[in-house]
Amino acid sequence: LPMVERYDFATKSSEAVAPMEEARFDLAVAVLDGTLYAVGGANDDDDGALSSVERYDPALDAWEAVAPL
Repeated sequence: LPMVERYDFATKSSEAVAPMEEARFDLAVAVLDGTLYAVGGANDDDDGALSSVERYDPALDAWEAVAPL
């Protein structure tokens, strides 16, 4: 599933945010300049590793594809 949830430590609750464009698991995640990057991983539709990268902007609640690996 491309489902994503955001956890709020202050309220100890989570909420759904915009789904990623491509479902993935076993990915790497990094934060840079207030945006979240989902890097690589794999999905059930692909036999090998994904080279795609997506960036999440929490202000817009939106994901976008960026340059792949």
